[in-house]
Amino acid sequence: DAAGGGSWGLLGSSTNTSSVGPVNFNGLLTTTYRNYVLVIGQASTTTDDVDMLLRLLDSSNNALTGVQYTGAWNLEDGGNGTQYSGSYIGNTAFTISDGTHNSNNTPTHAVLNIYNNTQTNTADRVQFHGTTMSYSSARHDPMGGYVFGGYSLGVAVHGLRVDVTSGYLSDVDIQLYGIVRS
Repeated sequence: DAAGGGSWGLLGSSTNTSSVGPVNFNGLLTTTYRNYVLVIGQASTTTDDVDMLLRLLDSSNNALTGVQYTGAWNLEDGGNGTQYSGSYIGNTAFTISDGTHNSNNTPTHAVLNIYNNTQTNTADRVQFHGTTMSYSSARHDPMGGYVFGGYSLGVAVHGLRVDVTSGYLSDVDIQLYGIVRS
């Protein structure tokens, strides 16, 4: 149990060592939980310099791709201290990492906290924030930083999809946890 009396429950997991399409966690966001943690232990891509994305799913497991996603990221290159940042309004997905490298020995890692109250109040936003570490093909030093965002469309969100802008995910180890309120 956490200090506040709640507990974490493993809702879904995806582990695969070959190329896969998007990783979906269908129907796992329910009224049982409002808070979730998505742990990307590792995820590589088959294409260099693509963004890793987080999309929300509706009750039919369709990706919500309307331009309702807003957010930002700030990453720092561990090798030279250069900072990279960006923000977006009206995107079709949340950005988890920017310009990932397609090598199994330089995967992306992230821990994302997700708040979803749309099951009981569709006027609420889905919000997330977290930390990420990735590598790019141009710089083999780790890039670490934070990401955050919000989604507002007036629809109940039932699931999550981890995806990339081009190519496929490969060598993934991803878990979704729900945090029980006490």
